[in-house]
Amino acid sequence: MFIVVLVLIIILALLLVNFITDLLWFFEVGYQSVFLTRFITQIAIGIPMFVIVGALACFSLVSLKKSYYKRVANLGDDKIAAKSLKRTALLLSLAMGAVAAFASVPSWLELLKFTNSTGFGLADPLFNTDISFYVFQLGLIKQICTILYVIIIGFAVISVIYFMSLNSRNPETVAQVEEGNSGEQPQENPGCMPGGSGFGSMFDGLQRMFAGAPGQGMKKTAPPGTALKIINAAPVHTTVLGVLFFLTLAVSVFLWQYDLLHSTSGALYGAGYTDINVKLWMYKLLLIMAVLGAAGIIVAMKKKRPVLMLAVPAAMLAVGMLGAATGAVVQNFVVSADEINLESPYLARNIEFTQYAYNLNNVSVKTFPVNNNLTREDIEN
Repeated sequence: MFIVVLVLIIILALLLVNFITDLLWFFEVGYQSVFLTRFITQIAIGIPMFVIVGALACFSLVSLKKSYYKRVANLGDDKIAAKSLKRTALLLSLAMGAVAAFASVPSWLELLKFTNSTGFGLADPLFNTDISFYVFQLGLIKQICTILYVIIIGFAVISVIYFMSLNSRNPETVAQVEEGNSGEQPQENPGCMPGGSGFGSMFDGLQRMFAGAPGQGMKKTAPPGTALKIINAAPVHTTVLGVLFFLTLAVSVFLWQYDLLHSTSGALYGAGYTDINVKLWMYKLLLIMAVLGAAGIIVAMKKKRPVLMLAVPAAMLAVGMLGAATGAVVQNFVVSADEINLESPYLARNIEFTQYAYNLNNVSVKTFPVNNNLTREDIEN
């Protein structure tokens, strides 16, 4: 504990030194408003994110504990184990809040760009979206998706850790009793009493989780493997995290289409023939599949067949590989054979919007007559 506190003190001291150094430098050059705007924005993002995500993590772990106890044999209360579990839940919640805060703070500039965006009055020819969307807004939306991925994966990790802590102190997850014997009650497992030796109990819990070995005196245990046991012990958590993951993936896939405007796969910079006629349609199909994946999670959990959850990801992987292969074939054997004709419309767009970018679209063209009366004296002057 002393070492942990010492490490935290050193980290905070280093952060404070860097903060004071930056502050003094910005004040010295007269740009303190720039520094304060950045600092205040980071605080306005980080603190609410820490509090909200930390509270949600704590609520999630408490719900996981209740869900777990509903599916295990009741061996009575153990105050020492209960305190340890509360402390574990609190530490995991604080860690999850800190991770979310650190993941979201770097988006301060994108947030300021988003809130202070102005229109360009010019739309791109492919999606008919104002250019300001790509300059001021798209970056923040992408970062929000990244933060959501971090939070979802973080919640999954702390759920696994907390489940391991529960499983090391409590009996095995009780599986469904075979039809016709539903009235029988599972027997107690004296070898998994919460008050057992620490290392032995933890090792026993890990062995049962990963190997799926049944506890002594139990009728049947959950399916082998940690993942299936967590799904069996926390179906609501699994459903929520799975649905959120696929919905976030759907948003990410939707945003992939905008990256085609910066594609370099063809002869020009920007969306070309292959991007529009192959990749764009592949992204639309993947978007639909991602939404179906969210619905598939709910169906799989209701039917108690978690293996079905892997069907949509496998199908998306297959579509992605097929789309990439198709794009390569079209680019190399169709476009390359008639590049001038197929890429001409997209090359014209490239030139047009390059002129807009450098403000060359309003250049005045004037004709000057050539007199051919230049003399040596004119050159010397």
